Amino acid sequence: MRKNPVLRLWVLGSLVSMVWLGGVAPARADDADEADLHFRVGAERYEAADFRGALEHFLASNRLAPNRNVLFNVARSYEQLRQAPDAYRYYLQALDGETDPKARKRVEDALTRIAPSVATLVVETSPPGATVYLDRKDLGGRGETPRTLGLGAGRHRVLAELPGYEIASSAEVDLRLGAETRIALTLVPILGTIRVEGSPQGAQVHLDAEEAPALCTVPCTLTASPGKHSVFVTQAGYQSFEAPVDVRARSTVSVRARLSAQTGTVVVNSDIREALISVDGEPSGFTPAVLALPVGKHKMRVSLSGFRTIERDVVVVKGKQVTLDLALGNLEEVTAASRVSESVEDAPASVTIITSQELRAMGYPTIAEALRGVRGLYLSDDRSYTSLGVRGFANPGDFGNRVLVTVDGHPTNDNYISSSYIGFDGRVDLDDIERIEVIRGPGSVLYGTSAFFAVVNLVTRERTSSTHAEAGLSAADYGVGRARATGVVRFSEHAGLWSSISAARGAGRDFH
Repeated sequence: MRKNPVLRLWVLGSLVSMVWLGGVAPARADDADEADLHFRVGAERYEAADFRGALEHFLASNRLAPNRNVLFNVARSYEQLRQAPDAYRYYLQALDGETDPKARKRVEDALTRIAPSVATLVVETSPPGATVYLDRKDLGGRGETPRTLGLGAGRHRVLAELPGYEIASSAEVDLRLGAETRIALTLVPILGTIRVEGSPQGAQVHLDAEEAPALCTVPCTLTASPGKHSVFVTQAGYQSFEAPVDVRARSTVSVRARLSAQTGTVVVNSDIREALISVDGEPSGFTPAVLALPVGKHKMRVSLSGFRTIERDVVVVKGKQVTLDLALGNLEEVTAASRVSESVEDAPASVTIITSQELRAMGYPTIAEALRGVRGLYLSDDRSYTSLGVRGFANPGDFGNRVLVTVDGHPTNDNYISSSYIGFDGRVDLDDIERIEVIRGPGSVLYGTSAFFAVVNLVTRERTSSTHAEAGLSAADYGVGRARATGVVRFSEHAGLWSSISAARGAGRDFH
């Protein structure tokens, strides 16, 4: 066989390059010496046209000291043995990473030369870096994607494996000599599931970093790669929640998040104690009070029966204190002036309201005592009955029959001479009365007989009273002793029962 001078020069260059690389490789010195020996013997066998013997020594040399030039000689030996697919594979390995333009052209020319004798298979995966197998894993890997393989004609199935991903498999493909076949495989991650529950609902869930984009909102399920992760749950106005999780492939791990609200302090004071404080529509206490509220904007409402309700918008800042000093104005509503509830300012009459606060503070024993200081009214007493005069007019013996006394709008004057009863003969006590409305002037158009000079309306307790019981003993002037008991039962928001009983006994008045 005629020797190829080009090949001889290439073999010699390979030998020099291999020896130089061997000096810097991490392999032991004896490995380099052995690799050098195998290379020299392989070159001699190639010169002698013993291509199989040359191949054995070139492979041994490359195994001991890997070198791209030796790979070229391995490929050339395969080509001489008419094993084009193997030659193609080693030519590709020799080309990989080669930077010398002349060397690259030499390898590319060789690939072009044997391409008609090879079925080319190009394998790509997403993501790249997967190990490529043909037909079965036990036959060994063919490199990592993206990978070009030179094969013989036939039918093959491609497998791709990457840590953390399911093994991907292609359909069986029919490879033909001189033709290129492309296969693209998408690798599916091997994932575990994280189930996030807790409160508040709608909180955002982040994975591995609080600054990472939100993946879902509580409650939700998300997937993650196997391994250790950190789950962050955030919500405006709440402390962030963090939980470490160990995600296992194809299994579910649960996280229950409970976020603590970021709070600030609101101090609520009012000039009248025991006013109800509501925050965002929910009762939260009575004045004065110190409230710890979540950060953010809240609607504060302070209310007390008989007073105007005050509403304020409060912005709570983390770690800061907001103080509200409120003055409750009397809510002077009257029902007797027009027989409908309306403001005193809107009533078509001269009206005076004796509030529940005054009734409780002064402890008036009778209606007469409560009315004694009202402007335009005066009392007369014939030692038997106490009657009410209006604006200087009260005839002796008329028994107050020109003044109408009502309870929640229902007349209490007798039906004989229309006498009004404002002493102990009218009521033993005023503990069940919420307020007294005095409407001066004629009211007969609305009430008929006896309402000529004035109407005195006693308004009983509100329907909003909760279930409770009361009992009491008291004493009044002229040796009068009193006892009373009250029971309130609340069935529902719109139904209830209120019952009260009272009694008084006195020794009478001694004028001598």
